Amino acid sequence: MLTLAFTPRFGSLNTFQLDVYVLSLVLGATSTALLIAPAPFHRLVFRRRLKTQLVRASSHLLPAGLVLLKLALAAALLLILDVVLGRWPAVWITAGIVAWFCFWWYLLPLRVRLAGRAQAPDALAGDVGARPHPELREHV
Repeated sequence: MLTLAFTPRFGSLNTFQLDVYVLSLVLGATSTALLIAPAPFHRLVFRRRLKTQLVRASSHLLPAGLVLLKLALAAALLLILDVVLGRWPAVWITAGIVAWFCFWWYLLPLRVRLAGRAQAPDALAGDVGARPHPELREHV
């Protein structure tokens, strides 16, 4: 049975488990900040003709947030599995789950991206996305 902080059994966790617990909390908080950051960023630069900076910042914040989220989930999984199954099964299963995330979040999209490069016309190189209708441009 897993114990939560501030419950009587929480004191029975060993140093490794406590460290992983704290790490998972910190990683979860930092990933949340980075994944949510594009929304307030957008609100603060809205209608200030800073779309390029917004897109650039968001394209850096999202991957960083996803890395931290993956690590937060891995730390939480490692803690739970360590308590339930023991250290080495927990490490191996957690490593497999991290690899699973890497495949779906990074390797597969990169494969599609590389395959799409051969099909994409050169005129779109450096384009940040679809252009809004000229009448709507003032709202972007």
